[in-house]
Amino acid sequence: MPQMNMIQALNSAMDIMLGRDPSVVIIGQDVGYFGGVFRATDGLQRKHGEHRVLDAPIAEGGIVGAAIGMAVNGLRPVAEVQFAGQTHSQSPEGIFTHVSGLKVAMPSNPYDAKGLLIAAIEADDPVIFFEPKRLYNGPFDGDPDKPATPWSAHPKGEVPAGHYTVPLGRAEVTRLGTQVTIVTYGTLVHVAEAAAAKAGIDAEIVDVRTMAPLDVETIAASVCKTGRCVIAHEATRFSGFGAELAATIQAAAASLVLDGTRHAVGGEDHGGAVRHLVQLSHEDRPLLAQPINHEAIVHDLVAHVDGRAE
Repeated sequence: MPQMNMIQALNSAMDIMLGRDPSVVIIGQDVGYFGGVFRATDGLQRKHGEHRVLDAPIAEGGIVGAAIGMAVNGLRPVAEVQFAGQTHSQSPEGIFTHVSGLKVAMPSNPYDAKGLLIAAIEADDPVIFFEPKRLYNGPFDGDPDKPATPWSAHPKGEVPAGHYTVPLGRAEVTRLGTQVTIVTYGTLVHVAEAAAAKAGIDAEIVDVRTMAPLDVETIAASVCKTGRCVIAHEATRFSGFGAELAATIQAAAASLVLDGTRHAVGGEDHGGAVRHLVQLSHEDRPLLAQPINHEAIVHDLVAHVDGRAE
């Protein structure tokens, strides 16, 4: 089976769908001649033509508006917006899950990336598809000082060359465990795995994969099994998607008496971060986009298993 990183898997998904369905078109900034800022669409315009892979100006509203018009007229547009959030380092997935009619997905590995993207293109409903940039070339365990690990060394780097789908709305248990359930998605799947290993805790890890629709059954079954739950995401905790996960878990497992309270781990909450950016010194600025790391999750895992979570 071919080995692919996430960029190659996404490219393969779009290539296959352009070949299978003449109504599929791709539109976005630098997606055509340049092949995408991260090369995710490299070679697609040369292969399928300028009328199928269209370069757009730097106008996200125009890209989305054009894509809506294409869809209304029977096409299946894949509209690429290069970065999420106005500072290019935000995690706004929770905002889109609040919009009725939208499906929202975020893969954590190349295999899921290709299968979910094909499923998203084939879906008749609009899908917001998030690509964690940190995972493009390999899994990331939260330690920026460690050497990068390529996807070729990971089982999920094995990606079929042909057409397949990963169903939207279905989570995956990526690690079986008995002491605590970690519910997460995207980059934090790998950070959670590293955190559990470092803490020496037998954690069960659920990769949400699709935030809307949410696979409540798989998540609730795992929490009922372990009796403890830690929710982790890169977004800030306040009004983050983790709050919805916590509420949903409580409602789905209303008869369950948890051994430890549900707890959410997320990025730092910084009010008015954009406004204050110009007031910060160069040394302070990394704090604005400081990612959650495995140390924070280790702390909460140990607290939960020891019964000290608040």
